[in-house]
Amino acid sequence: MGRAAIMREACNREDAPTAERGWLDWLEDCGVPAISGVDTRALVKHIREAGSMKGGVFPIEISEREARI
Repeated sequence: MGRAAIMREACNREDAPTAERGWLDWLEDCGVPAISGVDTRALVKHIREAGSMKGGVFPIEISEREARI
């Protein structure tokens, strides 16, 4: 099973005083795909109401049909 980060807004700041790089840099270094621009509150509400479900984060080059296979 893979992993991915889902976020409302992607920010690549070095907020921590000891940070060497930003959050998005760290995700890339770890090979973790990310998607931004998601209404995370609505997503959490939907999961609470409908229960957990399968999902995926895919590169734009992959069609929805290919992703469903």
